[in-house]
Amino acid sequence: MKVATLGGYLGGGFAGIGSVRHGIIRDSGMIQSLKIMTLEENPRTLTLGGDDVAFAFHAWGTTGIILEAQLKLVPAERWIDCIATFPTYGDVIAFGNAAFESDLDIFLLSPFEHRFAPFYKRLNAYLDGSRHAMFSMVKDSDVEEFFALAGKFNGQRSMAVSDAQSAAANLRRIHETAFNHTTLMALQVERVWTYLQVVMPNPFEPKLVEEQLRRFGDEVLMHHEYTKEKGRCRIGGLPLIRYSREERLNEIMRSFEDDGCVLNNPHIFKLEDGDRFDPEGRKMAFRVKVDPLGADESGKVALGGVIPSVLASSHLPELV
Repeated sequence: MKVATLGGYLGGGFAGIGSVRHGIIRDSGMIQSLKIMTLEENPRTLTLGGDDVAFAFHAWGTTGIILEAQLKLVPAERWIDCIATFPTYGDVIAFGNAAFESDLDIFLLSPFEHRFAPFYKRLNAYLDGSRHAMFSMVKDSDVEEFFALAGKFNGQRSMAVSDAQSAAANLRRIHETAFNHTTLMALQVERVWTYLQVVMPNPFEPKLVEEQLRRFGDEVLMHHEYTKEKGRCRIGGLPLIRYSREERLNEIMRSFEDDGCVLNNPHIFKLEDGDRFDPEGRKMAFRVKVDPLGADESGKVALGGVIPSVLASSHLPELV
């Protein structure tokens, strides 16, 4: 059974499938309003709209219980699951950069290096591990032009299937191979993997990833995701790390940072330790108002350091 909750995605999400086309969640205008319930002796409800949705969005369930979400929709399109393969991973990134800047209507751009092939058994007919790959969802009218552009970067057409064709062949859907689906599928094959969340330098030059591949060898498998932030290309890295010890993991993270990458460490469990979770303290100040008992997801926050001036700010939504 495949189950996901919209509230869970809005509580912990940042970007995802469709972010190439529409931008990351906070930029896309997707969230029109969120209705939350407070955790008080006598709970109340509050509807957040406009910029105030940020108090509950991407807060990991620490600022009230999301009851309802009003979202903006767009017309449905017919997306084709596509795989293009390349002789080098640098070629994949060079193609991804060009595809992002093109006029092609693309819903997903997910580069993977060839060593991911064993994790995608239901796609082995199209991905045998000999070449690196770009997994994409492309509007049906743009598929031929998509592969023509790939050819300019030494790419070859490997797969292009519709929803019906994918289902008939029992293929793994492309949107189920992207973002952290990848990490989960790797762990189903080998339990040795962990991962990192990396924001690559902009522009992201193919020569950098080729150097990182040489540097890390079998310790790190490269996987990236293209998204749009404030109208500009934002490339995130979700590399798999073969875990050995904490000290080595920290060395790898520092090496990425030395390359100009920004690290979000997924191994922490206190949100404040993530540096960029709530830099102005507004989410945690709002938490004090909606959860004075500290009952909601209390293990995720340190509950210290709420700035009194922020707590008293008129910019915090009023509870009624």
